[in-house]
Amino acid sequence: MDQMIARLCDPSLTAEVHHFRMMAQELGRLKEAIAESEDQWGELAAMHCKTIQRLEMADALRRIQEQDEGVVDDALRMMQEGAQRGRCPWKGGDVTFPFSETLTLRLWLQG
Repeated sequence: MDQMIARLCDPSLTAEVHHFRMMAQELGRLKEAIAESEDQWGELAAMHCKTIQRLEMADALRRIQEQDEGVVDDALRMMQEGAQRGRCPWKGGDVTFPFSETLTLRLWLQG
């Protein structure tokens, strides 16, 4: 095939055929990489599901929430005390904490 193209003495055709072959080679490489990635994704998804099941069986979410409620309450109390004094306890700056920001912080800390 290469000899037949060379006999035509057309540099643009030779370049286009080379480009075609390189693109075909790259597509093949990407196809293999995608198939391999899909296999890895499937394995990882299965492991993730098993981990979720183990966490559910251990009732982990309830246990973490029970433990963290005290931490969240302490953090909110510190912020509210700082706000009452007009200072942020850990930054030393002026700050106010409206209800919505306090609620957002609570959800973020729990989250």
